[in-house]
Amino acid sequence: MAAVAAFLRTQTADRVFRCINASVAVSASELEAMPMPAADAVQAALAASDPEAAIARLYGGE
Repeated sequence: MAAVAAFLRTQTADRVFRCINASVAVSASELEAMPMPAADAVQAALAASDPEAAIARLYGGE
């Protein structure tokens, strides 16, 4: 559960979520609609020396 919270706190996850949701409210259905990288890739990215950049790379960012 801590990994999910850490992922959702990243700027990249915030940007992705805001692209699919115009509201400030967060619902389970909107989180389910959010495109997510594979769980093992997220875990590895969060363990990287720069987790923010690693998460961005999972979404095709630099």
